[in-house]
Amino acid sequence: MRMCLALAVAVFLVGCQGQPYGVAAVSGTATLDGKPLPKASITFVPMATKDKPNPGPTAQGMTDAAGKFQVSVDPQTPGAVVGKCRIYITTLLTDPATDDRGSLCR
Repeated sequence: MRMCLALAVAVFLVGCQGQPYGVAAVSGTATLDGKPLPKASITFVPMATKDKPNPGPTAQGMTDAAGKFQVSVDPQTPGAVVGKCRIYITTLLTDPATDDRGSLCR
């Protein structure tokens, strides 16, 4: 299956607030094969460099039924670290409770 993932990300600088890294608001829409991707975990992981071996904390968020998401470093810090990040999108593809192949735990 060819996976097509569209991730629209709007980034706005919100300031450093005395931290050794900048944080920017991040939101967007995740899709798979042109359809919204609900209940997916979106994780932004800052990438280390030679000059910056500790780039800052990861940011996470969940998609809603329409695939829309916002990420935050923690409840008090919305957004993600400014700079290059690896973006991980994960979701449970099958629900064991409704999977017709049966559950491993009976």
